[in-house]
Amino acid sequence: LHANAQHSSESSISDTISSSTTTDSSELEGDIEEEEEVQESCWRNCYKQVEALLFQVIITKTVMPVKIAEEDEESAHVRKQWMYFAWILCETTIFVSAFFVVIYGLKMDQKSTNEWLFFSFKNSFTRVILLAPMKIIIFATILAILYGQLQYVPSYECNTETAMKKDMIGNPSFLAQILKTRRSAWYHPLYYKTVLSIRRNEKNWRRWKIIINFTVVLLLYITLMVQVLMNWDGLYIPTRRNIQNIFDIKKSTDKVKDFGTYLDYLRTVVMPALSIKYWYNGDM
Repeated sequence: LHANAQHSSESSISDTISSSTTTDSSELEGDIEEEEEVQESCWRNCYKQVEALLFQVIITKTVMPVKIAEEDEESAHVRKQWMYFAWILCETTIFVSAFFVVIYGLKMDQKSTNEWLFFSFKNSFTRVILLAPMKIIIFATILAILYGQLQYVPSYECNTETAMKKDMIGNPSFLAQILKTRRSAWYHPLYYKTVLSIRRNEKNWRRWKIIINFTVVLLLYITLMVQVLMNWDGLYIPTRRNIQNIFDIKKSTDKVKDFGTYLDYLRTVVMPALSIKYWYNGDM
């Protein structure tokens, strides 16, 4: 009996130990699975947030323009005049700047001009092609985040289209204006094909405008490079005329003895040195 009792107690202890180990292992496995699920859910939520942010940045909603007042013919004419004046002023500024850039390039030798052109094009490429789109993307991301937080606030929600429709439907003056417009002999709605052709023409005009602007800038850069490269030749630049040698007092003032020789010195030495063509040399 004593042996049987001892054997039964040992078996019960082993059963409790095995059951405790199995429960501990199952709890550990459950904790590991829960942690993995939490990590997966966190990564999934982060991915969804990034996807929603990119969707808001790339595929944005079209915003209807807000018209404070209708533009009459006189104001439209004045606006077009100022637009043409601004365009002419911008083009003139670009070409004048290019002219001064060419003059600056002619004052240096071939190696310095090559280095200067390389670094100028490199800086313009990095600023216009790389940094400008990055800044636009960063600002667009910030605005998308702010817009995503503010668009669901009830106090700021306002659908202008529904408000205008509600105001127009019950407005008798608006209905009378519609009837008057449709009863006139000149009223004729456009066909759908005509509307499509107008939209197609506007799209083509915008595309051609972008191409023309790009072509003008490209021609400006090509003209600048060609002018600088051509003016390195001796046909366009006087050969090695240095202003310091012209104004050397020891060499130039030895012949000045009286007022007549001084006038000859001014006419033959000083005035040609002040001419702009003598600045185009390789020594300066």
